[in-house]
Amino acid sequence: MPSKSLLLRGFKAEAERKSEKYRVELGISKFDALDAFLLAKHLNIQIFTVKEIFKDNYEHPGYSILTNPSKFNAMWMPACDGNKIIIHNDCHSLYRQQSNLMHELSHIIEGHEIPSKAAQLC
Repeated sequence: MPSKSLLLRGFKAEAERKSEKYRVELGISKFDALDAFLLAKHLNIQIFTVKEIFKDNYEHPGYSILTNPSKFNAMWMPACDGNKIIIHNDCHSLYRQQSNLMHELSHIIEGHEIPSKAAQLC
């Protein structure tokens, strides 16, 4: 019996088209890796590490979940100026960071919204 896909019909093809579009804009071959940091810069999305966000309070026990590689990957949110930012855990391997960042970038590219209460940080 064939398995049911959780993705909508045409989703993968559309994702490939978007990926190819960004590769063309960045001058990258469709066979080369698409670097998440480069794509974020191209899309004018700033990336911060947890350490950069919490600076002096980094060791605070309340933030330990954000610095634990098994508990926090990354998140995106709107900045007060309306631009979007990504906060990520740089304790992960570089490969995992790429995956985490691409996941968050895909939410932004697809126009996903965050709940209105979360957007009221400014």
